[in-house]
Amino acid sequence: MDTYKKLITELDAKLTGKPMEVCEKTFKDSGANTIEDLVWGRLYYLSDGGYSRLFFYDESCTRLTASSREEVKEAWKYCQEEVKALDKFILETLHNL
Repeated sequence: MDTYKKLITELDAKLTGKPMEVCEKTFKDSGANTIEDLVWGRLYYLSDGGYSRLFFYDESCTRLTASSREEVKEAWKYCQEEVKALDKFILETLHNL
């Protein structure tokens, strides 16, 4: 599993409470299953049926959409380590292009 997929599916699992197997299956149809997709403005649909979504903001950080489920918004507060790891990887990858 590539690093981007690992980081974003782990974040999905922590945000939605879904098992990793579910999040890994969701990845394929997520809308942004490459770094380029996410950075270029595509939304990443989480494993809660797509109600909650991630996007890359201002070329610097991953954010949760305002329309995301309240449970996911609450979980977001406790996932900052995972978000920072994802952002760091994305920014390092972009820097090396």
